[in-house]
Amino acid sequence: MLKLFTKHIKGYEKDAIKSPLFIAIEAICELFLPLLMADIIDVGINGDGGMPFIWKAGLGMLALSVLSLYSGMTASKAAAVAKSSSIASQGLGRNLRHEMFAKIQDFSFADIDRFSSASLITRLTNDVNTIQMTTMMCLRMLVRAPVQLLSALVVCLTMNARLTLVIAVVIPVMCLLLWLIMRACERLFTRFQQKIDALNDTVQENLIGIRVVKAFVRANHERAKFKKSNDE
Repeated sequence: MLKLFTKHIKGYEKDAIKSPLFIAIEAICELFLPLLMADIIDVGINGDGGMPFIWKAGLGMLALSVLSLYSGMTASKAAAVAKSSSIASQGLGRNLRHEMFAKIQDFSFADIDRFSSASLITRLTNDVNTIQMTTMMCLRMLVRAPVQLLSALVVCLTMNARLTLVIAVVIPVMCLLLWLIMRACERLFTRFQQKIDALNDTVQENLIGIRVVKAFVRANHERAKFKKSNDE
């Protein structure tokens, strides 16, 4: 996957780097905001800090909030085009589709029959879209989660070492559960792709044989056939 990403991300490297960078900054800022609030209560209100410390900590919180807002907006601009796509992931999909289409043009008729036209259509559309969405999630969530985790561990170590032990025990359990979920999803995704191939095959047969279907009045049969593939 990494090899595929680095090969086809050409031309969109800046967006692929900019988005994770600002997401990491946003995550760190969000993590330190509660710490400043805690200092305001512990030192400013209950301690000897008084109003000068409260003002100082408040300005620090304001600065972190502005930085977090700017980082979030910049990351969204680098990562978001329309609602759920990203410049980097869309660029990756564009390059991948171009190369796949050029490769298919070199296939012999035997290759096309072996893969089937329906399967090739799925590879060019649904598969590429899945890779695009995975890339977008990796650039955003795969960066944000580890940064928050590491930052939280550092903060916990400075505040309470025993609290860190609880997190250290929970993390392996979460990793095991995620691995089990991914294994189950992998099998379901393979079945899902096969069903999409069958649906594309049904539609293609109808388009190719539309005159035959009309001539022999097989419309109802073909509707039932499509409904079966679509439901599956």
